[in-house]
Amino acid sequence: MLNRTWIPCLLGTAVTMALVGSAAAAEKKVPAKELHGLPLLFHDDFDADVTDRWERTDASAWEYKTADGNSVVHLTKNSAYRAKVRSPNSIAWINDLVVGDFILEARLKSLGQPDDRHRDLCLFWGGTDPSHFYYVHMGKKADPHSNAIFLVNGAPRVSIAKTTTTGTPWDEKYHRVWIVRTVASGKIEVFFDDRTTPVMTAEDKTFTAGRIGIGSFDNTGYFDSITIWGKKAKPGTPTVTSTDNTHPHVVLSTTQGDITIELDAEKAPLTVANFLQYVDDGHFDGTIFHRVMSNFMIQGGGFTPDMKKKTTRDGVKNEWQNGLKNARGTISMARLGGQPDSGTAQFFINVVNNASLDRPQPDGAAYAVFGKVTEGMDVVDAIRKVRTHTVGGHANVPVEPIFIQTVRRAP
Repeated sequence: MLNRTWIPCLLGTAVTMALVGSAAAAEKKVPAKELHGLPLLFHDDFDADVTDRWERTDASAWEYKTADGNSVVHLTKNSAYRAKVRSPNSIAWINDLVVGDFILEARLKSLGQPDDRHRDLCLFWGGTDPSHFYYVHMGKKADPHSNAIFLVNGAPRVSIAKTTTTGTPWDEKYHRVWIVRTVASGKIEVFFDDRTTPVMTAEDKTFTAGRIGIGSFDNTGYFDSITIWGKKAKPGTPTVTSTDNTHPHVVLSTTQGDITIELDAEKAPLTVANFLQYVDDGHFDGTIFHRVMSNFMIQGGGFTPDMKKKTTRDGVKNEWQNGLKNARGTISMARLGGQPDSGTAQFFINVVNNASLDRPQPDGAAYAVFGKVTEGMDVVDAIRKVRTHTVGGHANVPVEPIFIQTVRRAP
């Protein structure tokens, strides 16, 4: 089992020397054959153009060169490759190496513009195919899509970071990054430069083994060296844990009680990923059920108690043709009439069977179901019975606000 005791070891002479000046920083170090009980599996300092060691999404975007008096591999432009789901496009994967537990050390330099808040570089692991992997996005300014640890699981990337910082301090210098992955606990730790505590952490067991890669979401950069110590996994080793990650659960804690919802990422992957991103961002915390109709549904996720609409991301594609029905106890995406793909954060829970919502509306689309209540229908029924009135043109608003205190992923 890995723990943080490796950090003082790793931050020894080699790293210290690499931080005290450009001349010392350019020196190539011979990596240790073992680190914290993990054998050396891979090292590339890019002194030679060994292209067969890497599989690149767009070979034309990468070149070997000398920069700052040192040999590097240069990500020169945004890749022409386009991922099937929203995730980075510019990636180079290490060939013929599948790992479970690992420690990764990288020396790199982002070449983004100084005032670009998304100036970044990325490191990837757990890669099983182009739509299934983890990555850390080291962005200059943190926001819901920047400077976090992300999961790409057949759907648009979702932040799984438990902790992060306000941003990665990119400048015109090279920096060192370490990733520590412990499969048994699901722990992921990311370290930047000589810090002795992680700048980002996460816990996730979706992928237990996979490939490792380098790249970027939006920018270009130099990669000076990549070193990996770890446990090899055989090609073909199952890389997904036994946990059913296609049906995650969330708990809505309201002033009327808790509601547990099982989401269906198998049939509504885009909608679930979108919803979970809002969950992880804390978007729903402190909102209200702003529309309650006792013989129809209860709707929330978009307004504050003073009926101010919250800012959202762009709408998600309407997955109404997934076979799920608007039956009592299901959760669906709210959207604007005439705009099928306008659903963002607002959702509703059906309190009766609403077959009319399964039929295409005048705009050609119905309403996308993406989960169901598994516990707390008594809470839903209590909410549906509250008295309502009209507030500022909004009908069916509860007289006494029904707060959504928090929404969290269930353990």
